[in-house]
Amino acid sequence: MARGDSVYLTAAAAYGAGDLPAGTVKALYQVRFVSETSVAFPAALLIGSTAWASRARRRYAWFSAIVAAAFLVGGASLARDGFFAPDGGYGFILFWLLPLWVIVTAWSPRPEQTPEG
Repeated sequence: MARGDSVYLTAAAAYGAGDLPAGTVKALYQVRFVSETSVAFPAALLIGSTAWASRARRRYAWFSAIVAAAFLVGGASLARDGFFAPDGGYGFILFWLLPLWVIVTAWSPRPEQTPEG
């Protein structure tokens, strides 16, 4: 599930909250958090493969590897409450870490090409 699906689950729970049993509404609300953390795994795969492909740029490759590891931890964080809960502080950090990584990727210098011959 993607983040868009979690929005639909929340909307479904809100729309049917009056007609559904409390346990069903609670389950829909909790599935939303699990779907939000599962988005971190494809992001970690993208960032990690970028780190592997850019080994020539050592600083950028290390930065990308650290960001990929952070997203792997974020995908596995399913604590009920606290910092590692899906709605906790770690999720907030990951929310801003992806745009930061995209900006660094866009502005990172590429290695100089040497002419062959």
